[in-house]
Amino acid sequence: MLCIPFVQMMWVGVLHHVRNEHSWATGFCEHEPLEEGNEDKPWINQGSAAHQALTAIVLDKRTTDLESFQNHLLMYAAKRMPYTPFVYKTRTLLGAIDKHNQRLPARNREGHKMYRPRHSEGHSVQEAEKWDWPSPQDFT
Repeated sequence: MLCIPFVQMMWVGVLHHVRNEHSWATGFCEHEPLEEGNEDKPWINQGSAAHQALTAIVLDKRTTDLESFQNHLLMYAAKRMPYTPFVYKTRTLLGAIDKHNQRLPARNREGHKMYRPRHSEGHSVQEAEKWDWPSPQDFT
């Protein structure tokens, strides 16, 4: 059997769970049995665009946005602090809500993130070039 870290196994489990597959060759979902009426719930089909996108995110080890999100959650649920399951879940949800409410990055027409150089005051370089800066003689 492959030695897969627990967290990675949990994320692989998400890929199965969203397809309404709750047991697979290397594991199973640990949630309670689903209630009646969940058959009508829309599940993601394997191979669909949504499933492929989710798979790319879950299995991509270099996803900077995911790493950023994980670092953001550490502000709410530090690893060095012991929490009860309820408190940990609450803090994690609060961190997720906070991250969701942050401003999304600007994107160009192709959908790529746009990066603009900024001065320490937060103004763009183009704005700073338009300002009437004092000359060195003004300070003497």
